[in-house]
Formats: sequence, structure tokens, C-alpha cells
Amino acid sequence: MLRRVPVFRSVWSMLPGMLLALAAPLAMAQDAPPDQGKRVFDAWCGICHGLPNGASGGGTETLAALYRDTEIPAQLEDRANLTEELVVTLTREGRNTMPNFRKTEISDSELEALVAYLVGSNAE
Repeated sequence: MLRRVPVFRSVWSMLPGMLLALAAPLAMAQDAPPDQGKRVFDAWCGICHGLPNGASGGGTETLAALYRDTEIPAQLEDRANLTEELVVTLTREGRNTMPNFRKTEISDSELEALVAYLVGSNAE
């Protein structure tokens, strides 16, 4: 005979594991090396926004056409006008043909590192 386990009790029994799973990314974010933002960029953004050498997915070339008559560089790593809000919004929501990236692809801590890389390093 099958024994019924109350749903409430079974959910509470999973709580310690869920808390541990949530705490792990926080620990990793605190221990993240300073070059994590560059690694996130290379892994997720560089495929389209890498060097305009014909090997990228076209993001840099598209931005070059968009900013053709301006002083704004197409290469994201060369931009000085990127803001935290812009990087977060475009990363999470996408735009035109640029896909959005879920938290399972780029975690919040990785997104923070990416923002620090693109916004912080370009503020110099």
C-alpha cells in the first residue's frame, strides 16, 4: 500500500537543499577572479560582438553600420558610453536579432562581472 506524504512536509524537507543551492552562487561571486567579466564576455558575447574579422556572428558589423557616421566605436569593449542599465537590459531582454540570456545561462553574479568589465573598464 502506498503511503501518502503530505505535500507541505515534503516541500519543507527540500528547504535545506534549496538554501544550499542558492548560497553556492553567492560564495562563487565573492571568490570571483577579477577577469571574470572578460571571461563572461568571451564566452557569451564575443561570438557576435568580438573583433570584426568576419568570424563573429555579426553584432560588431551591425553596430559599425549603425554608428557609421558617429564617433561611437562598434566594438563593445571599446565603448565608453555603456551604462549598467543598458548592459543588464540588453543581456536579459535582447534586442532585434540579439537573443536574451536567462539566469541559467548568465547568472546574476556573472552579469555583474560583465557590467563591471564593460562599464567599469571603459570609464577610464
